[in-house]
Amino acid sequence: MKLTKIALLLAGFSLLVACSTNNENKSTSSVESNASTSVESSSSSTESREDSSSSSSSSTTTSSSSSDASTSSSEPVVTDTTLTVSFYNPSCGSLSKEVISERLAAYINEVATTTFVSGITSHDCQVTNNIPTNGEKVLQLGAAASTGSMTFEFATTIKSITVKAQGYYKPWVDTWTTPGTPITYNNTDPNSVLEITTTGSAPKMSLDLKPGEDEQPVEKEFTLDINANTLTLSSANEDNGRVFIKEITFVY
Repeated sequence: MKLTKIALLLAGFSLLVACSTNNENKSTSSVESNASTSVESSSSSTESREDSSSSSSSSTTTSSSSSDASTSSSEPVVTDTTLTVSFYNPSCGSLSKEVISERLAAYINEVATTTFVSGITSHDCQVTNNIPTNGEKVLQLGAAASTGSMTFEFATTIKSITVKAQGYYKPWVDTWTTPGTPITYNNTDPNSVLEITTTGSAPKMSLDLKPGEDEQPVEKEFTLDINANTLTLSSANEDNGRVFIKEITFVY
């Protein structure tokens, strides 16, 4: 009888130990499962934050690049405008010194197709008739015994000018000194000098157009930076110092 009770007690004790072990295994498994889930959750959260940060950085870079491109494309490109006006056989025809200021300004503005010259002031200037030769016309500064000047006032700032000028001449033919052998004389002014002044920073400039020993007229072309709204062209010498202005190119 006693042996039977002892056997029952041992069997019950074994059952208790087995249950305890199973509970501990379940508890450990649950803890490990929770820990694994926590790690996976943390890893997922970290990857999400990194993806978000990378996306934000990419967006910022794209925005900056777009802004730079927009700024670059919006910068204006400044280009110069060039206007060339011929005063040799101009379409305005010959002009006397009494009307030249108004009519020459109108002619230049017609060539420019805008109000390029706001006004002209002149003294002893003309667009000749049959000078230098028959049928020809040219802007002339000065007279045989006086200087001439012409001041242009522009509606915009002129950066530079290129002037084509020539000393005065009016050839004539002697047919009577030696009959049958005509002699041509150039009739060139010996003191032709052009002066250029502006209200800008450019200094006063002189251009020597005096003829050589053969009395052939001298033609010269020059460029001058003026950065001004006014320009004055004048003949420097009053005694046989007339000057022809054949062409001016304006850059503005």
